[in-house]
Amino acid sequence: MQRSYMSNYLGGSPRRYHKRYAAVDVRRYIGSTNPPTLFLAGANDPLLPATAIEDLARRLADKGSEARLSSPHRVVRVVS
Repeated sequence: MQRSYMSNYLGGSPRRYHKRYAAVDVRRYIGSTNPPTLFLAGANDPLLPATAIEDLARRLADKGSEARLSSPHRVVRVVS
């Protein structure tokens, strides 16, 4: 579902529109100056899985940001 959504949103496949996909990839903005962030992720979200959010928080920590999954960057899984 996520791939189909992104393809519709960006007008085509990553192979054809790699610059569009790169522009919306939040990982390119990760750096040591990122502010503390609260991530809210739906446990069953088909478009943005909670595991992707957890990966982003780990990448923030790896780049020198004060990122931890508990604080100041926190991942909260929301179950409906």
